[in-house]
Amino acid sequence: MLTNPPYSIPESIAYEVAPLEANAYIEYNAGDEVLTQKEAEDRDYYYGLLFSDGYYFAAWAFDATFTSWNTDLPPQDNNITIDF
Repeated sequence: MLTNPPYSIPESIAYEVAPLEANAYIEYNAGDEVLTQKEAEDRDYYYGLLFSDGYYFAAWAFDATFTSWNTDLPPQDNNITIDF
């Protein structure tokens, strides 16, 4: 998907970015995700790499999905009571 339009990034970068996105999505589905310092550094690095290489849409999409999947908003996902 990453090597085809609309992203069209080189395969070498796709193989580096794909596991980061996959892990972020796994964390998101597990709930109560937190953007770690390492994840923020990885996001910033690959956003900068993609953007500087002219892959603007891919850079934006990576930043948006990676950040949102690693940023949990209240209420807590795994410790909540809903009264019906």
